[in-house]
Amino acid sequence: ACSLRTWANRITTHVALNAIRSRQRERRVLERRSEPADVDAPCLPRTEAEVELARLRRHLAEIPPAHAEVLILHDLYGHNLAEIAALVGASEAATQSRLVRGRKQLQSRLSKGRFPFGKAVL
Repeated sequence: ACSLRTWANRITTHVALNAIRSRQRERRVLERRSEPADVDAPCLPRTEAEVELARLRRHLAEIPPAHAEVLILHDLYGHNLAEIAALVGASEAATQSRLVRGRKQLQSRLSKGRFPFGKAVL
C-alpha cells in the first residue's frame, strides 16, 4: 500500500545496511590477523576526503543499525520523518528519537577521533 519510490528506498536502505553489517563482520575477522588493519587498500595515496569518508563509514557501522538507518535516510537521502517512519515501520516519535540518538552517537564518535580529549577547541 505504498508508492514504488518508497518501496525501492526501503529495499535500497536494507541492502546498504546489510553491506555495512557485512563489512563490520569482515573487519572482526581481519583484525584478528597479525597484519595491520589499514592494508586493505592498494598502495595508492588517499585523499583527505577518502580518509574522512572511510572514517564516517566506520563510525556509522559502529552505531546501532536502527539509528544508522534513520540517520542515513534523513540526512543523506533527505526523507522527512513521516516517510522514514513508514519505511522502517516505527512511529514518528520513535523515528525522531532514533535520529537524535544516532546524530549524538555519531558526533561523539567523530569528535573523539579528531580531538584528543573529546572536545572541540574553537
